[in-house]
Amino acid sequence: MIKMQLHRADTPRVVGERGSHIKAIDALTTVIGAKSGVTIRSQLLEPEVGSTERYHKFKPAAAWNSAEVKKIAEAICEATFSAPAKIEIHDGDDFTSTLEVIVDRSENHMLVDTVCDAMKVLFNAIGKANGRILFVDKVVGS
Repeated sequence: MIKMQLHRADTPRVVGERGSHIKAIDALTTVIGAKSGVTIRSQLLEPEVGSTERYHKFKPAAAWNSAEVKKIAEAICEATFSAPAKIEIHDGDDFTSTLEVIVDRSENHMLVDTVCDAMKVLFNAIGKANGRILFVDKVVGS
């Protein structure tokens, strides 16, 4: 069981609109656990501290920490896929970036879809926090 207790202002961001972020986190923890042969559940605890006013509205940013975002994506892929995946980030001119997840052709397609769908939700939020609109595309390699 993974228990998460957050700052009060972080809770809506982690839950996401209509629970989209927490569902994506649950999907990834389930896949990671299945790869290891264990059942992993996540639980969001009631926040104890903090005010709800902590974040600013989205502000476009030309510079952002793409290297750190790439590390996070690589860690997710290593934890979920059986074959190594490659991550590439391409920045557009309009504050958008695309994160490409290049997976081996031998990977289970349902697994790839589940992981990439969860990454789309979570990396959209990460992108916004970094002043970018971040898209996730899956590419099946050779």
